[in-house]
Amino acid sequence: MERTEAGIIGQVMSNTEAMRKLLAFFIAMSLLSSLATFVIFGIDKKIAKANGSTAGPHLYRIPEKLLLWLAFLYGSPGALLGMNFFHHKTRKLRFRIAVPLFFTGWLAAGAFLAYAAYFRT
Repeated sequence: MERTEAGIIGQVMSNTEAMRKLLAFFIAMSLLSSLATFVIFGIDKKIAKANGSTAGPHLYRIPEKLLLWLAFLYGSPGALLGMNFFHHKTRKLRFRIAVPLFFTGWLAAGAFLAYAAYFRT
């Protein structure tokens, strides 16, 4: 089968549309996940403060693995903001290295999707 010029242009157009939809999904997931991650970092900080006082029952903390997974799965902007806003997990070397690394990967993925959706010809 021969590819006609109209067929190739139609294929490029559909790929561009698909990339734009993927970029919109990426942005929506990033916003929702970042907001959730930010809130969870705040909750964990509040629990940590409550456990620091001698009065009251001891509350269970959110596992560090879960916090890191949330940061890895689209939520790195919220995790980075949560770390700085709540001053939470800022002394932990694992978080000081992993969260900015996840954020860099998130930025690279977003830049790639934006390039593929709007600047690729």
